[in-house]
Amino acid sequence: MEGAFCMKGMSAKSMAVHIGSAERGSVTEPEVAPIYASAVFKFGSLEQVEDVWMGKSRGYVYSRMANPSVEAFEEAVDGLEGAAGTVAASSGMAATCISLDALLGRDERIVSASVLYGATRTLIEQDAARRGASAEFVDITDLEEVRTAMEPGARALFCESISNPLMEVADIPALASIAHAAGAFLVVDNTFATPMLMRPLELGADVVIHSCTKYINGHDDIMAGTVSVGGATSGGTGILAAIRNSRTLLGPVLSPFEAWLALRGIRTLGVRMEKHCGNAFALAMALKSSHKVTAVHYPGLDAADPLSAAARLLADGYGGMLSLNVDGGREVVDRMVKNLKLAAFVPSLGSCATTISHPASTSHRGLSEEEKARTGITDGLVRVSVGIEQERDIVSDFIGALEKL
Repeated sequence: MEGAFCMKGMSAKSMAVHIGSAERGSVTEPEVAPIYASAVFKFGSLEQVEDVWMGKSRGYVYSRMANPSVEAFEEAVDGLEGAAGTVAASSGMAATCISLDALLGRDERIVSASVLYGATRTLIEQDAARRGASAEFVDITDLEEVRTAMEPGARALFCESISNPLMEVADIPALASIAHAAGAFLVVDNTFATPMLMRPLELGADVVIHSCTKYINGHDDIMAGTVSVGGATSGGTGILAAIRNSRTLLGPVLSPFEAWLALRGIRTLGVRMEKHCGNAFALAMALKSSHKVTAVHYPGLDAADPLSAAARLLADGYGGMLSLNVDGGREVVDRMVKNLKLAAFVPSLGSCATTISHPASTSHRGLSEEEKARTGITDGLVRVSVGIEQERDIVSDFIGALEKL
């Protein structure tokens, strides 16, 4: 081989440093994309460095800037969301952080849904304060309240397509209209719905975020996030470049191996979401009939009203997430956790397995007691990530656990 010939005359110690060429000439291509684990890429000349760095030639420099495995994953999310470009990051929170870094300037203002993932709310509050900007939180289902909050000149409107943990479905077309009328961007976290159930960019959103740790990967074995920008977004090219620049400079890059695993997860996303949705709807109906449950929060129940956002925007399924309220607070929830056999208590979601969480103790524990009460996050609220097990086994596990309370 050419590489071996070039090393003739080298000592074994020197050869060990350089042996093992990355090039493998072949007329066939691998069915599964390889993992490009290299942190750096080799150049043959200064001219080549200049051409690649300036974008005149396609190539890679340093994996903090771009990596083939990560790009393959970004392009897959592009296709699923119908985006003009996607930037992958090391987690969903990292994706949110670089989005805010690119969109929100000093003395600017962001309006956000009040019911959303607790860490996201904390980030919005702290990031705005750090920048000398301001954040206002509203009931995202009250369009008049949103419109009033946007009027003084907000820079961005932030919401989740399906809220965590109360499963409220955001009216994306209406929110996009309100945001754009105010000269602002609509940023949507689409983690719960996934592109299988909703594509916010097609409904008027400008930026879409995913915690790919959840459904997109679907196996609880990586952390990853993405930010996608719509082709119709005003100034979209500049926004995408700014988000990518924030990722490169701040450094929350996705590793090639995790990108490869996330891409593997995407291949089964459609069939998994179909099963998640069917099981969640069945469990929601069963819980609604239980005298131990005081409320069930699930978009599929709201969809009985054909004018609801759930009915209009979630035509292919209502998601795999639901939440329920039980009387008795933490003590009763703790007993329920111990009674469950199939469903584990896990402070995350979106895996193949059915899990539960207690928002007041985990994802939303950083909120004040006043804010928890105002947004409906009580000690009796339980969030359920419904898995892909057999429907009867899931329903039996929950009904059995509740009957023992």
